[in-house]
Amino acid sequence: MGRCDNCRTVILFGGVSSAGLRFCSQSCAEKAQLAIVGQGFSDREVRKHVWDVYKGACPACGGEGPTDLRMSYRVFSLIFVTRWSTHPVLGCRGCGVRSQLLGLAFSLVFGWWGFPWGLLMTPVQVLRNLFGLFSADDGKPSEALDKVVRIRLATELAAQAAEAPAPALHKAS
Repeated sequence: MGRCDNCRTVILFGGVSSAGLRFCSQSCAEKAQLAIVGQGFSDREVRKHVWDVYKGACPACGGEGPTDLRMSYRVFSLIFVTRWSTHPVLGCRGCGVRSQLLGLAFSLVFGWWGFPWGLLMTPVQVLRNLFGLFSADDGKPSEALDKVVRIRLATELAAQAAEAPAPALHKAS
């Protein structure tokens, strides 16, 4: 049993290994590679893009910012099976609150029905959502938004590299 080197999820069985690291899925391994590429960008360049996203319109509803990465938390239980998860939302405060209220309601309705993890994780996820609802924005972008922007820039760079024409090979005569 280990943890994903990207998202820190507990890996019980399977997983994907790449470059000496272990990931919960192929998708997570690809995101980790993009994150590694994203670390190569200059902080100044990334900071400009981060502030553009932060001060821009909300991608979820089109409303005014500030736009940041906001988390909501859920738990679902049924007898001996319990699953808890984190749902990141890139959006304005209103979209974040909506997602946290949905996570709170979902956890309160579906979280209690498993033993023992449902009874233990439901209060944790409910409190995490409540903390997110009542925490104030500090007027600057979060580190999580910085990470998302770096991955986005790395994705754009990879797309540009894939679209670039391959150099022509000339046959020597």
